[in-house]
Order: sequence, then C-alpha cells, then structure tokens
Amino acid sequence: MRYALRKFNINPDKDLTLIQLGFMATVAAGLQGGSIEGGVVSPPTQFAIDKAGFKELISITDMNYAFPNPALVAVGSIIRSKPDVINRFMRAYTRGVHKARTDREFTYKSMAKYTKINDQVVLQKAYDFYMSKVLENTPAVNMAGVVNVLEDLAKSVPAAKTAKPEQFVDMRFLDTLEKSGLLKELYP
Repeated sequence: MRYALRKFNINPDKDLTLIQLGFMATVAAGLQGGSIEGGVVSPPTQFAIDKAGFKELISITDMNYAFPNPALVAVGSIIRSKPDVINRFMRAYTRGVHKARTDREFTYKSMAKYTKINDQVVLQKAYDFYMSKVLENTPAVNMAGVVNVLEDLAKSVPAAKTAKPEQFVDMRFLDTLEKSGLLKELYP
C-alpha cells in the first residue's frame, strides 16, 4: 500500500495516518460508519462496499507491481525441523487452488462462509478476479516481488539494502512439489 500511495505522490508517513484494523469486515464497517475515511480491501469485500456506494481510488492489482502475493511463509525453525509438514502443506495448498479453479460452487460457498458475504454477484466477481489476476496454479514465489519488498523496506530498515531475495525464499519445497508430478497431474 505504501508503494501505491507514493506512486500518487502521497507520503504515507506524513500525508495521512495509517492504522491496522485487522479484518476487512472491520474496514468495511469503519467506512460505512464514517469512523475512517479510506481503507484497503480486496474482493469480495471490495465489491460489496462498491455496491454500498464507495469508490475504488487505487487498484494495486492493476498497477502491475510485482509483489510476493499470496505469500506462504513459515519460521525457519519449522522449515528446518519439519520439512515433511511443509511439503504436505504445499501439496494441500496446490490441491486447494486446483479445487477452487475447477469447482466454482464450492469456492463460492467457501468465500461466503469465511467473509460472511452471501451476495452471488459479489462472490462471482471475486471468484473471477482471483482466478484471473491473483492465484497462480503453483505456489511459486515472485522473486521480482521480493526485490520490490526489500527496496521498499530499505527506506526504514537499513539492513534491507544489502539483503538478497534468496535469503528469504526456500525453493526446495517447490522443487519437491514439481518433482512429485502433482502439478502435471492437476494441470496436464
């Protein structure tokens, strides 16, 4: 978000106050109740507040800014001590993305359950958005996105200036996933 604000010559440290509200439903409620003047939301919440009359000011997705999203992260101690858990998670995540891509109705129900949004038009728009612009078939890391994060972080954390993306990304789990044949099975 800070990147997007700077692209529009807004200094996120001086020109406005950023606060963490947590859930998107909290952001939506803050907008609707007038306690905040703007907020960051993503589909389906974005489409629900659009219907309520709010207008999108900036589409970070449409800026074509490389970012490691969705990012799958784990602490180093878990990666070192439980690589089998990470490998099982990667397989489950990949199967979950495939299920979302191939079973719209199931995905609509899941989105509705966890977002508390039941508007079919909003859910359909959110589904189309995520399938076309966000979710990749594989949980690959966008390394250009990691570079962008480090460059942005370097503005406030000096050590980020000399950090390398490879320090933060462990590709062996993706390699194991690819070698397992699961990706070819799901996406022949």
